[in-house]
Amino acid sequence: MAGLGSGVARVLLAMERSEAEGGGFAYLYERPGYAWATTVKRPAVSSVDAAALVGALGAPWTSTGLRGLASIARTDGFIADRPADVAARLIAAERSLMTRLA
Repeated sequence: MAGLGSGVARVLLAMERSEAEGGGFAYLYERPGYAWATTVKRPAVSSVDAAALVGALGAPWTSTGLRGLASIARTDGFIADRPADVAARLIAAERSLMTRLA
């Protein structure tokens, strides 16, 4: 998410289903994951309130059934929305939830 300061990053994974299987994309939205190697300096990555984000996005987004420390939200199945459109919605939703500095 460009323009929000250093150390802020998210990853949007899009899994495409073939047209023969009905088409569409399933999405997973997460923070970058870093190995636990002691030789790597990990950048600070801000957290996000997954429940508030899912509430802002609405169905079919959910934060249930996720595994790992990096996961934020996912779609509950395949949807027709293209990756660029989903990324724009996620950015807008996160920005709407940010606390503005005075």
